[in-house]
Amino acid sequence: RCVRQEQAKTFYYGYAHVLHCAMLCILLSRYLTWPKERTNKMVKAALTMNLSIMDLQGQMAGQDFPMRDKQRLQISEHPQRAHDQLVAAGVADHDWLTAVIQHHERPDGTGYPMKETKLSELASILRLADVFMAKISPRALRPALSAQEAARQLF
Repeated sequence: RCVRQEQAKTFYYGYAHVLHCAMLCILLSRYLTWPKERTNKMVKAALTMNLSIMDLQGQMAGQDFPMRDKQRLQISEHPQRAHDQLVAAGVADHDWLTAVIQHHERPDGTGYPMKETKLSELASILRLADVFMAKISPRALRPALSAQEAARQLF
């Protein structure tokens, strides 16, 4: 980390998480030799995918009890809400918005919020970055996985 926030380990989880995801997306896009414009869309999506639950993520990372029903509902609705917030703020980039709304969808239709099966490439990569970074981040209820174990679970 560039700046340590030891006194508030989990409070800033949501903010740190999207920054880490954005950095991972940059590295992946360089590996894939994407043009700058496509990389920028990916980074914008990574930084805004959890717009509607940033504070909730910090709260949940620090809680020593399982997710409550109200929290589960907020989590399940957050891709749509983040999408809607971006549209309300004037974002019109189709690729960016699609990546945000689809970042929890899965090709087999078991994701959320829409149970989509045809996913954009940006959304698929964003989901991998999101899940990977979540798995290697500690929570009050569980320790962080090693990067190797997180990658094994993803693939």
